[in-house]
Order: sequence, then C-alpha cells, then structure tokens
Amino acid sequence: MKQYLQTLRSIYENGIDHGDRTGVGRRSIFGVQDRYNIEGNRLPLVTTRQVFTKFLIHETLWFISGSMDTTTLKEKGMNQWDKWALDEVAIEAFVQKYFPDDKDTQEMFRIHYRQQIGSIGPLYGHNWRNAPNPSDGPSVLWPQVPLDEIPSDKLPSITEQYEFHKAELPDDVTFEQYASAAYYETYDQLNELVRNLKHRPHSSRHVVNAWIPQYVPFETLSPKENIILGKSALTACHTMFQVFVYPAKEEGGKKRLSLMMTIRSQDYLVGGAYNIAQYALLAMLLAHCNDMEPYEYIHSVGDCHLYSDQIPMMEEHKQLEREPITGPTVWLNPEQKDLFQFKPEDIKIENYRYHPRIDYPIAT
Repeated sequence: MKQYLQTLRSIYENGIDHGDRTGVGRRSIFGVQDRYNIEGNRLPLVTTRQVFTKFLIHETLWFISGSMDTTTLKEKGMNQWDKWALDEVAIEAFVQKYFPDDKDTQEMFRIHYRQQIGSIGPLYGHNWRNAPNPSDGPSVLWPQVPLDEIPSDKLPSITEQYEFHKAELPDDVTFEQYASAAYYETYDQLNELVRNLKHRPHSSRHVVNAWIPQYVPFETLSPKENIILGKSALTACHTMFQVFVYPAKEEGGKKRLSLMMTIRSQDYLVGGAYNIAQYALLAMLLAHCNDMEPYEYIHSVGDCHLYSDQIPMMEEHKQLEREPITGPTVWLNPEQKDLFQFKPEDIKIENYRYHPRIDYPIAT
C-alpha cells in the first residue's frame, strides 16, 4: 500500500485548502490514479492503521444485492449509514416544514414514507441493479434474456409475479418471454456486466454507473429531504467502474480481469482506505464467478482530499511515517460461483496485520 501513502502525502504537502459543503473544510489535489496488483487475490488493504474488514465485506455484498435498505447492515451491528438513512424524525420534520397547516397531507406523507425508513434512496447498489430503463419502441422486440442469465436473486420474485398474473396473460406467452420482459423493467447493469463477460469478454462496454442524473440530490436540501423527494441521500462519490479482460498469461491459462473505479470526490484518508480494498474485492468476485484470474485494480479520483479536522490527528499519530506491513489475501468459497448468492461466510480476509487503530472523524 505504498501508493496509498504516497497519495496521502501528496495531499498533505501539496493540497489546496478550501471550504466545502460540510462546513469542515478540506485540503484537495485533483486527478489521482493508483494501480494495485491483485494477482493471487492479494488485497490492497491499508495496514498503517486498522480497517474494519467485516463492514468492507458486508457493504460490498449489500451493494451487489441492489438494496437501498440499511436495515440489513444495522441488524448485523453496522451503523455506518445511519446518519444518512431516512428515519421517523426526518419524516416528521419534513411534513411540519412543508405542510404545517395541512393535517391530511401530513398524515398521507407519514403513512407513505414510514415504509421507507432505513432507506438511503437510489444510490450505489440500487443503481447498479435497477437503473431506469425507458423505451421509445416496443420492448417486445428487445432481445430475449435466457432464463439461466436472469440473476438468481431476481428470478424468484419474477416467478411469483408470473404465477399471480398467469390467468390474465395470452395463451401464447411463455414463462421465458414473461421473465425476459420483467427483467427489462429496469436496467440491471451489474448482471449485464456478468452476461457480457460471459459472451463478449473483450468488449469495451463493461461499465457500471452509479451516477444517474435523475437521482442526483439537490445540494440545497438535506440528505433525508432528498430521499423523501425520490433522490439519493448523497451524490454518488464512487461514480462508475469499468472492467477490462486480458488474455491468459500462457496457453491453457485463465483470462485476467482488471477493474478501474472512477471516483468523483473522496475522503482519501477514510473512504479511500475502504474503497480501494472494496473494489479490489469486487474485481476478485467478478473474476472468480467468471472463471478468470484477478489481475489489477486501478483507483482513479477527481477531488482527492483530507478534511481539515483529520490533519491534526494524522500528524499526531504519524500515519505517514508508519511502515506498511505485507497485506492480506482473500479466500473465496470455491463452491460458490454465483455472484448474486455470495454470503459473508463465503469471503475471508486472511493474514491481515496492521498498526494501531486511529479513529478519524467523518464529515457529513
């Protein structure tokens, strides 16, 4: 992780101090790219302080699931998203602010939005798995998706819908046709990536985008107000990732998969430590599930920064002077080859050693 420390030092020594949305202020450089070799499932995880690997694994699988609901993380004791997730207090503040004298509208909003408590709005995993998929032409002409390429975590609900509506459907509509049409109701970018890696591994279209303009929140409103208005709580920081497939090193070997994450804006000290390892892990999962080998993770950042209140702590604990320790490796369950069925117990981060913990503040 020497690249990580080099970038951290560059921000510290060369960054521009300026104000920001949070009011904390930050020190930034612009345009960073670091490359990490992940062959043999070597995980680029920060060792000059502790990173909590349990959350790293659970959040990655949460993104893959396409969920907006933080409850699944909270039930496992991980509350990192709580400060942005919709709650009862935010709903009540919203109705009192915008409909102070309209009791009927207040109650309508309360009833409707209580069902969304715990949501962070359409962000990250939701956008990976359920991006809008409008059509100006007859979708019946779209290519049919084979049943075995419909993601396993969506097929049960599609089957249930089919059984419920079966009596209303024309006799000539098969389950395969119904399932394909249901699949296209949204755009599952992550599953399309998996399909394309299978059929067209050397395509240049292996892109998954979390930046959906219609979900970008209003900067003048709070995260929780934005959720109520159908926006995401936060503007996507890690905006898109792209996958590239290299030929095998030798005849008879496996193709090699690299992943590049493009990040709009990043708290490099805290967020960078997680995201570098998180998306390297995602690259390993994609390679594993497509019978490939992981090769390289590339981390690209636009506004790469430290927050002003983190700098004194970084100086006090001398993180830049700590010597990196040999990083860990990742074990993936060899029996599990379905990306959408991975569980936390199917992933183990092994031989992780680190310097003492530093609890840096996180700006909100």
